[in-house]
Amino acid sequence: NPIRQVYLPGVVTPAQRGRVIGLNALAYNLGAVVGPAAAGLLLPVLGAGWLFLANAASYLLVAALLLVGPSGRSEGRGAGTLVDALRFATGSAPIRNLLLLVGAVSLLGRSYAYVLPIVAATWGGAALYGTLAALPGIGAVVAAGGVAWRLGRPHHPRLPVVGALTIGGFVMVLGVAPNPLIAGGSLFLLGMAATGTMTMFNAGLQQATPDGLRGRVIGLHTWLAAGMPALGGWLLGVSMTQVGLPVALTAAGAMLGVLSLFAVFAHRRIAGSGVASDR
Repeated sequence: NPIRQVYLPGVVTPAQRGRVIGLNALAYNLGAVVGPAAAGLLLPVLGAGWLFLANAASYLLVAALLLVGPSGRSEGRGAGTLVDALRFATGSAPIRNLLLLVGAVSLLGRSYAYVLPIVAATWGGAALYGTLAALPGIGAVVAAGGVAWRLGRPHHPRLPVVGALTIGGFVMVLGVAPNPLIAGGSLFLLGMAATGTMTMFNAGLQQATPDGLRGRVIGLHTWLAAGMPALGGWLLGVSMTQVGLPVALTAAGAMLGVLSLFAVFAHRRIAGSGVASDR
């Protein structure tokens, strides 16, 4: 994942880099939501086995495109080590805050998918689960147009924090949803908010990181974005055995809201640094 994300900026001119980074980040986050959504819709029709086979075969197309594609420019002899990236990430307040928000959103705001089968079982079976699983992907597709339009344009540096707050709010709505209609609406809006917010996080990190450290810092981002949802799913599972699923989801959304507000009031440099704006 880190190599894939820093590959595209290395095959375009510096003038095109900002928009390409944003589109690359959009593809990363859009695919992470649309893929499971498509699987949810096709699961009752094809079954899990054929879906796994189709997913495996899709990598052949990716490999073929890479073989005939351009070669990326190396980060050069000045490329930093992981220690250099950690020192840079912890020493730069804007980068540190963005990474902390990535971890918080991934842990508390994107872990709902791991308990979605239990949410669906409250009102129905596999068909309802497939529909609910597809709704975040549909929301992500709708959001993609707006996000793509915003890429390359300046935006308020607090916008990613607002996105994190929005995700926390919709997770809370999902937790207290009285029927599948409300649950589906919150999942649709979650897909929109998560795609836009995570794209801004990713693009902001890449644009604010020196070339020699970009791969390492995006490695830290990938570790948080890909690993924290699984940990969050485990935490939700443990919590729901004690307090029930509605309380567990509501608490996760509320905690994300508190952490997002903390990022605003305790680290105001994230708003003044221009990290999340286009450069």
